[in-house]
Amino acid sequence: MDIVRSVFKQEKLAIAARQIAYKGQKKYATRIINALAASQVSEEKIAEAAAVNRKIQGIRAAKLGQPKEGEPEAAHSSVSQQSFDSMLEHMKSLKGSLDTEPNYTPNEADTSLAGIASSFTQMQTTNQEAKQAEANSTNARANRTTALYNPATGIIATIKAIKKYCRSVTALRPASKKLAAISLTSE
Repeated sequence: MDIVRSVFKQEKLAIAARQIAYKGQKKYATRIINALAASQVSEEKIAEAAAVNRKIQGIRAAKLGQPKEGEPEAAHSSVSQQSFDSMLEHMKSLKGSLDTEPNYTPNEADTSLAGIASSFTQMQTTNQEAKQAEANSTNARANRTTALYNPATGIIATIKAIKKYCRSVTALRPASKKLAAISLTSE
């Protein structure tokens, strides 16, 4: 039980660290796009980076049309790609696009190529740590469940063995009757 608590605590800390690393990435991406637009780069490069920024922001490339009067609204799928893994891929794409642009040289350290690489590395590291912590937590819970509910060695099997032992000992008859009244199921 202590292992599960310890692993769960580590999972919560890793998830909190990931949330901190990802917090503000939408505004950060917009700042990068603005720095790119202020640089002497081609319109195609700006459009390419803006398309990636739309993905980071969770915005559709084209607006959905309004249904005509009297017609039911059509069902639409979400295209928001906002998971931690998706956000990481989008930032990787934006970083890759900027790495190939020699004219992108902003004055601010955090929007420079080194700053973007540092931010990306932090996002990547905290995401991997959180995923590993989640896997460790899942495994610890599975091990606990196996230990408690194993048909041969689990808590139910152990209590049934104790009940049988108490019934076999004549001096413990009152305790045996109380134990027999306890109903055990493995639900």
